[in-house]
Amino acid sequence: RLDDEGVDKLLTGLDEHPNSVVSLNLANNQLTDKTGARLARYLATSTAITALFLSGNRLGLATYEAVAQALQVNTSLGSLFMWSN
Repeated sequence: RLDDEGVDKLLTGLDEHPNSVVSLNLANNQLTDKTGARLARYLATSTAITALFLSGNRLGLATYEAVAQALQVNTSLGSLFMWSN
């Protein structure tokens, strides 16, 4: 399982290649809003990601709001799974 720190490291690597990932499954990792905000920043820059799985974490309203804002500029995401947070 990944924690907030692990996902931050993953996204730091992906920042160098924002369009290299089409699907990202981070479900069931108990991630928090710290990671949610970081994911939203990545989502706003990626033009390739089509599916994002975030269910089963500990994400709150701050993450939902950040992701909603990122989706105003991201046009590639077609599937977003965020239940059970």
